[in-house]
Amino acid sequence: MNNVTPLVVPPPEVKLIISNGQVVASSLDVAKAFGKQHKNVLQSIEGLGAPADFNGLNFKPVEYKDAKGEVRPAVDMTRKGFTLLAMGFTGSKAMQFKIAYIDEFDRMEAELVKPALAPAIDPMTALNDPAAMRGLLLIYSEKVLTLQATVTGQAPKVAALDRIATSDGSLCLTDASKSLQTRRVDLISYLSTAPVLWIYKRAGCASWIGYQDKIQLGLVEHKVTTISHSDGREVLHQQVRITAKGMGKLSEVFAAVKRLENNVEWPLCLADTARKLNMPVDTLMEWMRVWHWIGPKGDSACPIRLKQGVLVEDVVPGGDTVRVTKDGFDLLSSVFMKVAV
Repeated sequence: MNNVTPLVVPPPEVKLIISNGQVVASSLDVAKAFGKQHKNVLQSIEGLGAPADFNGLNFKPVEYKDAKGEVRPAVDMTRKGFTLLAMGFTGSKAMQFKIAYIDEFDRMEAELVKPALAPAIDPMTALNDPAAMRGLLLIYSEKVLTLQATVTGQAPKVAALDRIATSDGSLCLTDASKSLQTRRVDLISYLSTAPVLWIYKRAGCASWIGYQDKIQLGLVEHKVTTISHSDGREVLHQQVRITAKGMGKLSEVFAAVKRLENNVEWPLCLADTARKLNMPVDTLMEWMRVWHWIGPKGDSACPIRLKQGVLVEDVVPGGDTVRVTKDGFDLLSSVFMKVAV
């Protein structure tokens, strides 16, 4: 029997460079890899129609000397620039090179941001080394400034909650709902429904009354006013009010509710994701395959993307299997959205 040696196809050779602290691909190398004339690649870049600010960030004109020693134009492109350009490259070989380029971008960018392992510093040696002390002080000064900026940014929210929680006054249900930026009927529904149960109404009584345990906890209180009528009668009117402590509790609850309401549309099916990105769903799915987000048929998510939280799988029968989370959409839009506007 003849032994047949299987044909081994070598992986595509991809060349990237680091320029000004950024991983880029040269238009010369892209033309060579995809079997195109360099002038045609430059024409494709010019014909993309991308906004000027996108071109300025992702396509940098450079020059090189050809074999005759003459100066010629070329372009260094970032990952985003290459991604946009390569959309127009089709065919099985082109797909192999797209995947190879994306993988190489991943590898080199990971190497670029990998922190250098700092040697262990002996405390006594550092104390006696002015240069080492200056370096350590600079590092910790930057950390302190970062923390101070965070505290400064959170200060207005903290102060607002503190004013609510420590003020001496109380609010009626109408004013409380305005302060919480919700409807009065929704606030009352929340306060009067199990398991919350802060307030209730007695049979035949039009006024809301606070539960005794919530009064003892300082969450609600009653305000009694005397109303004088023209015929000389005086009627006592009792009104339930939310205390400052109660408003502090409710502020946390309704803030969480609003956060949930802002995210109700996520995750998105692939069709809705493509629609928000202003691109055909087939194009989106092609690139999601290139980036190893979805399987070949587009009906399953790659496990690593599920772990990263950029995709989820919907188990609803008859529905789209793969859905894009908010974090996943932000990553996709960082590449495509500037081109779509």
